[in-house]
Amino acid sequence: MEIRQITWAELEARLEAQGVPYEHYAFKCAHCGHVQSPVSLAKHMSPDALCKRSTLPVKVASPN
Repeated sequence: MEIRQITWAELEARLEAQGVPYEHYAFKCAHCGHVQSPVSLAKHMSPDALCKRSTLPVKVASPN
């Protein structure tokens, strides 16, 4: 997958071109290629569902 640097204005134009509310904007993971929106990410978030190549820290809430 090719990773390209774009301007903030180009990012905004691409997101608005999707024609959906901002919480449903789709993004593709640069590591695994999975396409997800903030809503679907929050809905299905679990440590097992994360991209295995992600370097982001994961905080899991305690069941209390």
